[in-house]
Amino acid sequence: MAKFKNKPVIIDAVQWTRENEKEALNLLGGTKYYGCLYIETLEGAMFVSENDYIIRGVNGDCYPCKPDIFKQTYELAEN
Repeated sequence: MAKFKNKPVIIDAVQWTRENEKEALNLLGGTKYYGCLYIETLEGAMFVSENDYIIRGVNGDCYPCKPDIFKQTYELAEN
């Protein structure tokens, strides 16, 4: 069995805090917010809990990520 590692990929992400509605919705491209935030993904609608990160992947798809997983997987990229 071969072993593989992730390619270094820079993603766009924002942590959902309910206080940054405009920034989060901008990343999602116009999703409406009615008190609960759901993201349509390839796996169906996913609920975004407060403090989850919203990630826009390499193909432009968005999905939520729990903070502990995000911190294990990503680090801040230099601009």
